[in-house]
This record gives sequence, C-alpha cells and structure tokens, in this order.
Amino acid sequence: MAAWYALRGLAESRAPYRTRFDAPGTVSFTVAAAAVVYGLIRATADGWTDSWTLASFAVGVVAIAAFLVAERRSAHPMLDLGLFRGSSFRALIIASLLAQAAAFAYLPYTTVWLEQVLGHGPVDAGLIGSLPLSAAALVVGALAGGPLQRVAPKITVGVGLLLIGAGAALQAQLDARSGGSALVIGLVVAGVGVGATLPNLASAVLAAVPRERSGMASGALNTFRQLGFALGVAVFGALFQHRVDAHGRDIRAGFADGLNAALWLAAALAVFAAVLVLTSGFRTRRSSATSEPRQTVDA
Repeated sequence: MAAWYALRGLAESRAPYRTRFDAPGTVSFTVAAAAVVYGLIRATADGWTDSWTLASFAVGVVAIAAFLVAERRSAHPMLDLGLFRGSSFRALIIASLLAQAAAFAYLPYTTVWLEQVLGHGPVDAGLIGSLPLSAAALVVGALAGGPLQRVAPKITVGVGLLLIGAGAALQAQLDARSGGSALVIGLVVAGVGVGATLPNLASAVLAAVPRERSGMASGALNTFRQLGFALGVAVFGALFQHRVDAHGRDIRAGFADGLNAALWLAAALAVFAAVLVLTSGFRTRRSSATSEPRQTVDA
C-alpha cells in the first residue's frame, strides 16, 4: 500500500549536477560512529580507563576528523557541511539526535526491568513498556498531523520535545515497590510528544535546505536519529549499570534507581533540545541551484 501511494503521489527530483559515491566520507563516518558507540559499551563493562575503551574513543576522534577533512575536500560530499551554517538546520539536526535518545533509548532497560525484576513475559513487557507510547504517537499523528503541519515548526517541535521530557520525568518516580503501571502515564505523555515532534521535525529539516539538497538533508536526519538512539542506549546503559551496582544485592531497588537515573537524563536531554529549538531563529529556504538561499523567510 505504501509503495502504491509513493508511486502515485511522489514526484521525481534530481540534483542539477551529477554526483558520485563519497567513499571516504562514508567509510570515515561509519568508523567514527562504530568506534564511539563501541567505546561507550566497553566503558560500561570494563571502565572508562580500560585500554580498549580509550583506544575506541581515540579511533572515533581520528575518524571524525578524517570525515570532516574528506567532506571539505570532496567535490561530491556525502554531507555538505555548509548546511550546518544555517541555524535552523543545525538546531534541528542536534534536536533529532537528542529527541531519539530521550524518547526511545531508555526503553531497552525498561523492558529488562519489566521482565527480569517484575517477572512479566515478553509480550506483556512489550505491551506495558512500549504500547502506550506507540499508541499515543499514532493517535496524535492520525488526528492532529495535518493541523500541526500548519503551525510554526519551532512551536510543534519545541513543545513536543518538552512533552517527551515531561513523560520521561513522570516515569522517573520508581522505587522497589513499583509495578509496570507506574510507567503508563509518562509513556502516554512522551508518546504525544513523539507524535508532535518527529513528523514535523522531518518537514522542518526539508524546509530548511534547498530543494536539491532534500535527499542529503533527509539522509542526515535519519542518520543522526539512529546515531542518537545508539549513543543514548550506550550512555543510559552505563548510567543504569552504575546505579544498579551501587545497590549491591537489592535488585529491585537497584533497577528502579538505575531506571530513574536514565529517565532523568532523558528528560534533561529533551528539555535541552526543546530550548535549543525554541530559541533558534528558524528559516526556510526556497529552491536554488546552489546551496546558497535566494530568499529566507521566518517559519
């Protein structure tokens, strides 16, 4: 069904110039992302001063530097770094990374708590720990998606991020006696925020770049979202494990404390992203033959 609608409703668009596959940029970015995430995972298990942890971070830094050099020198870059000179694009890309971490990266640890501590089966854990968020996001997208597209993106994205933060904060009230139902209200609030944020975030990113850079901008958005989730899982995992270990044999209290810590960090990331978006001067660009805008208007 989606393929049928795409074939009927989407128009072909092409850049006004031929492009080539940016192998140096692709390889260096992939190595950088993999090394940083692996370093964070190693730090959780073996400590921040472990030789493999430090080596992974060092490789990540070198690969990031190589990526920046490759993109500046390439005639056909995978990611035009000039796009980041626009305050709108820059704020939205950072917000996408933080939003994905804040909204979703704690969910694996919620599932572990529900299954291993509270004794729920996989199906029940999924229904309790994910369905309220997903259902709320679906309802918001279905019922309010059109009207929200007519609101200034800094408002919908900014307020949506604040709701994601509020939802995480509402969940961060767990103790050794808490059950899975303690998560539901917070998950619903976060889901409303997700439904308001993510579709409008994509639209705002595409509106912030020239039309011929739409594919590049969309790719960057999706990449940073996935990177935000991966980094978020690793960072939350390190914090979660540290707090669990601090409680020793008191598993229920340790898991609750670890989840609270991860959720409070998620709330802080969402609020920071919201402030970044709400205080940024949003601009949208009309199509142009180059990456320079012909005209800018307030969105």
